[in-house]
Amino acid sequence: MKLDRLIERISPIAVAGSTAVEITSVTADSREVTPGALFVAVRGFASDGHNYISAAVSKGAAAVIYADGEYSFDGVTTVKVASSREALALAAAAWYGYPSEKLSLVGITGTNGKTTTVTLLYHLFMGLGYQCGLLSTIANYVGTRRSETANTTADPITINRLLREMAESGCEYCFMEVSSIGMEQERVAGLRFRAGIFSNLTHDHLDYHKTFAEYLRCKKLFFDGLPKEAAAIINVDDRHGSVMVQNTSANVITYSCRAAADHTCRIIEQGYDGMLLRIDGHEVWTRLIGAHNAYNLLAIYTTAIVLGAGEDETLLALSRLESAPGRLDTIRGPRDITAVIDYAHTPDALENVLKTLRDVAPGHQLVCLFGCGGDRGCSSATLPIYIYC
Repeated sequence: MKLDRLIERISPIAVAGSTAVEITSVTADSREVTPGALFVAVRGFASDGHNYISAAVSKGAAAVIYADGEYSFDGVTTVKVASSREALALAAAAWYGYPSEKLSLVGITGTNGKTTTVTLLYHLFMGLGYQCGLLSTIANYVGTRRSETANTTADPITINRLLREMAESGCEYCFMEVSSIGMEQERVAGLRFRAGIFSNLTHDHLDYHKTFAEYLRCKKLFFDGLPKEAAAIINVDDRHGSVMVQNTSANVITYSCRAAADHTCRIIEQGYDGMLLRIDGHEVWTRLIGAHNAYNLLAIYTTAIVLGAGEDETLLALSRLESAPGRLDTIRGPRDITAVIDYAHTPDALENVLKTLRDVAPGHQLVCLFGCGGDRGCSSATLPIYIYC
């Protein structure tokens, strides 16, 4: 692919050399450079790619995109940009043929519920007969083919490669988690979303963002960037919901478990085996438990309706869903002891789990065992939670 096609959606500050040069690969890792590669120098959290430009050129890079300093090499095209992170994402999207535009991409951001919601959306739409992809904290799926994942939001090259594989394998939808760190690092730049979901916002990742205000700003960037033809699906019971869509061009769709909204849900009854919900006036039994899962299921239902699914088929599919792995997994033991395993890793999430179990089994003794790694801010549990009831 010619360099000019790779940078067609990038607005360079300066270009030195020919943009008609043939590019054989795109990378931000100098160790992966091969002859003919486009090397994008990105300032990272632990190292700065600008320090490896000379190494990339010595290994045969045909072109270099950079943001800091000035560089000139014989026979190598250099492209200076305002943000090399954004440029990497846009170049990756171009390299893989803008795959997000060939399927319906749905992203979710928020503190809690992202993994559960996208995983259940994936299973719901697969159950409705659609081929789907999933990009999540737990795993990535192209149809039914699973691959491991390292980050909540992968790097732009990995994202676009997987989206390309999904499009080529016949996937119609992809559901992905969009983290605040991923937004700040512009990993989803160049992707076209059909819908974005906001779940909730509590304290998390303050080791990275330093302040809650900055954390909120990075979450809001996702909705600021949605196109006008997209839907912004917002939990209005969270006080930050209205803030998320202050500057969005997308069509705002609201959901609530407490107030008036476009789509509503109420818990009628619940036990360890599941709960009975009333969603938009229709009763449905689900195997999931807890108020937080009522929100997750309502977000899923709302998204399905926005994407064109019918009410009846969506409610039937909801009733068949099971919890995502490690999310309130229940194990029945001897002597009427029930163990529940959950991956709550923020103070708010742990509180929600304990409140849920207290609501399900009032008067029963709860014993909570959790791990605290101390690297995510404010007493956050970073290991699975084991709760005995």
